[in-house]
Amino acid sequence: MVASNEVPQDPELEALYDRFLLRHYVKPLSEDLWRDLLKYSWNIERYGYPQPEVTLDRDTLENVNKLIYRVNFDVVESKLLKIFSMFESKNLHVTDRRKGKALKVIAAHAILNNRLIVNEEDLMVLRFIVPHDIDDFERVNIILSEELKTSYRYLRELEEIAISVKEVNNYIVSFPNINSRFIEYRLLEIYRDLESTRDRVLSMIRETSDEKVHKKGAEVVENINEVLEKIKRKMEGR
Repeated sequence: MVASNEVPQDPELEALYDRFLLRHYVKPLSEDLWRDLLKYSWNIERYGYPQPEVTLDRDTLENVNKLIYRVNFDVVESKLLKIFSMFESKNLHVTDRRKGKALKVIAAHAILNNRLIVNEEDLMVLRFIVPHDIDDFERVNIILSEELKTSYRYLRELEEIAISVKEVNNYIVSFPNINSRFIEYRLLEIYRDLESTRDRVLSMIRETSDEKVHKKGAEVVENINEVLEKIKRKMEGR
């Protein structure tokens, strides 16, 4: 495992970089998490890093590794080939080495979900394999979310809605307490838009049995209801 502030651009390092199969881009912490950042950083400075807990022994890891080679890819083989082809057409080159090594990660995802048969959900791990640099992550996510029948598509949309609701909430809080027809009309317009958004979230919850989607959807609905209540109070002059 390695961490870096930039992707190596030197052609001589490309072969080495290609051997780092799993890649992940970590964004800087948002301002609302800075307080926790300072707290945990200071504790690390004082006491050092906490000792990791051992949750799997060596024998278990070896048995899981053996299971990887029993996983069946027949159901998704055509879809996987199509996705690799789409990446190439979008100038997202995946080396032959990475195509082959990706199978182990896909198989491992299936095993961790108690399956020996790969389904489309497992192909989402490609979002950690295909990107070459930071800009590629979003492009890869879009292609996968459009091509695969997975809960990720719902979670991605719910996250976008959650961000929008947060922005609306900040906008409502900053709204002046002035009794005017324009402000009343604007508040009513926002209220109706939020009601439509809430209906969309409820539809997503009904369309899937995925627990993560249900949990995230319930959180978003709760946030929307809180903003709707704030709008009501604004309209009533409270």
